[in-house]
Amino acid sequence: MSNDSGAGLEGLHPVCRIGEFVYLVAGPSAQAFERTFGDLVTRNLDLVVDERPLAAFQLSSTLDALPSADGWQFIDLGALSTRLGLDAGGHGKLVAIVFRLVAQSFNLRRDPVLKELFEALLATDGLSRGGTVVHAIEGFDIAICEVPTRLRLAKGNLIIAYADQLALGGVEAVEKIFGEDGDRRLAVLDCSRLLPGGRALVVTSRGIAIADVDIRSSPDIRTLNDALALRLPDALNLLAIWDPEARAALAALGRRERALSAVDLVSLGFRFEVTHAFSMDHGFFVSGWFLDPDGLLEEVLVIDHGLVGQSLNQSLNHALGETWVLAPTKTTIDGNTVAISHFHAFLGRRDAVAAPPNIALRLRLHGESHIVYVPDCRRDNRATRAGILDSIGSAGMAADALARVFGPALREIQDACNADQSLREVVDIGVASTRLISLIIPLYRELRFIRSQLIAFNCDPFLRANCQIVYVVDDPLIAQRVRNMLNGAPNVFSLDIRLVVLERNGGYALANNFGVREAAGEVVVLMNSDVVPESPGWLQPMTERLSTLPAHSIIGPKLLYADLSLQHAGMYFFRMPNGYWQNMHFFKGYGRDLPQANVERDVPAVTGALMVLRREDFIAVGGFTTDYVIGDYEDSDLCLKLRALGGRCRYMPSVALLHFERQSMPDSDHDAGSTIYNRAMHSARWSDTIEALMADVSEVRHAG
Repeated sequence: MSNDSGAGLEGLHPVCRIGEFVYLVAGPSAQAFERTFGDLVTRNLDLVVDERPLAAFQLSSTLDALPSADGWQFIDLGALSTRLGLDAGGHGKLVAIVFRLVAQSFNLRRDPVLKELFEALLATDGLSRGGTVVHAIEGFDIAICEVPTRLRLAKGNLIIAYADQLALGGVEAVEKIFGEDGDRRLAVLDCSRLLPGGRALVVTSRGIAIADVDIRSSPDIRTLNDALALRLPDALNLLAIWDPEARAALAALGRRERALSAVDLVSLGFRFEVTHAFSMDHGFFVSGWFLDPDGLLEEVLVIDHGLVGQSLNQSLNHALGETWVLAPTKTTIDGNTVAISHFHAFLGRRDAVAAPPNIALRLRLHGESHIVYVPDCRRDNRATRAGILDSIGSAGMAADALARVFGPALREIQDACNADQSLREVVDIGVASTRLISLIIPLYRELRFIRSQLIAFNCDPFLRANCQIVYVVDDPLIAQRVRNMLNGAPNVFSLDIRLVVLERNGGYALANNFGVREAAGEVVVLMNSDVVPESPGWLQPMTERLSTLPAHSIIGPKLLYADLSLQHAGMYFFRMPNGYWQNMHFFKGYGRDLPQANVERDVPAVTGALMVLRREDFIAVGGFTTDYVIGDYEDSDLCLKLRALGGRCRYMPSVALLHFERQSMPDSDHDAGSTIYNRAMHSARWSDTIEALMADVSEVRHAG
């Protein structure tokens, strides 16, 4: 026998037949194989297993015999592994390469020789074995597999089955079943062909094992959902995370399903109810309440494998304590007043993991387990934001809820809503002024005061000569009406008007920021659409007074209700029992001529209903902070940012305007939840500054 450089292991050339025309050869013998059978070779593929080179060859005809005199020898796959010195894990890799790479490269999915090889591997002695249930949907490439823990399945492993043709299931993920301590795991299988039932090879990093596969195929998502929603919600969750088509189908199904969002155990006096639940790209928010007089509730698990942690009442970080924030309160049930616990919780989502539309919670009580199922938890950003804020109203916001729940839940949503805003058009109307000053007036729904404002502006010579009036339409539904009103203005008024139309409603702060960006004036007047000058001559003295103040200063006038009582004479801050600071107006409701309200002075802040400042100062502090929702606390936040740079907040009572308060924001839109959230965020940001500021404000004792 020749011992040249092409000789195989131990002087032999081992060849393993893996297909009718396909042969696997150990690397050192590959060149010799080509020299010997080169005329028959139609394709070849170089391979490596644990740094051992191999080659697969496809021939034009079958080799019925090998020239044994030259050292050629047929061996099976197990013997080839031994010849290569592979351990159990390496043998598993070799099996995976043969069935996944070589079989697909050479189109062996119906090859009888490969099937014999598969059956021979199944007959290998000493393999681990376990029963496996595959939940599949006809037409879907993703299936969910229940596997015993002892099979030690992991990401990247392979399940091989062979009936009339080869079928492969690649393991994308393996997850535990939440709330279950049994010998089961769930695997996500990527299988373009449905695995047949019966025995299958399981190829892991530890070698190969055998799975007895029970296929439970559903014709559609609804059938699978009906079977698993309450028995095994983890499977539906994983399906939604890993398959976009399944996710969309489950979302559509969830919109038609009745939410099973409560567990009511009358005999035990226990009740648990979810009132708000939102599945988002960055996490999951849930709130509700429970009645548990006997302390039966042990743990609440969110069945969502994309979250960082699943337990609501047992944090992974023990220094933080529980994940949820509880607010003890009382309610009436069946005519009886009982003590209940409201809860709010937010769990973050792992990066790049899709948010499922339907969420289940598993309640673990002493000796039993219950499922709370909440379908259709996905909403657009604005609806989600509104729902989360609505949940605050039922129990308020506990002291640590902002940092632990509402901040993380709402911050990314608010940023996304802000990022959605854009400029639709800018139109100049009327006669150009010197544009030394720009009035910025956002418009949202309420248009009743536009004509009154235009009449008042037109009656003021200083304003006509020097002021650009920038109306910012923050509501696309009224854009055409505003355009029609202003297009006719030059026929009646000698005013310099700029119309700025935004693509969607983005809120007070963003509308003003866009308006200032499009404004030309060195001084900007931020003005609500429900503020109307009482008489001409109000703007010039305010701008002249501003010129005497240091950089980063801001001025606010006296504002009056329609009955001429005081609405604003400067703002101060009042500490509420929960520790949050509430914005308050000096002397609100008193007569307009109250002596204390007629003193020009520095105040902690002035209202955003009308404030005058330099444009460069507004830009220097980043304009209005846009993480406040809907419209609250942006004005005091701006004042405090300006103060931090050395500016002053000045109240100027010699100028008075009428403010038809809340007309530009109807009460139905002034959501209590948003106010509570904004107050908490404002207090967290400025509490120390406000406390020091209020220590020097003596006028508070005179405030109404």
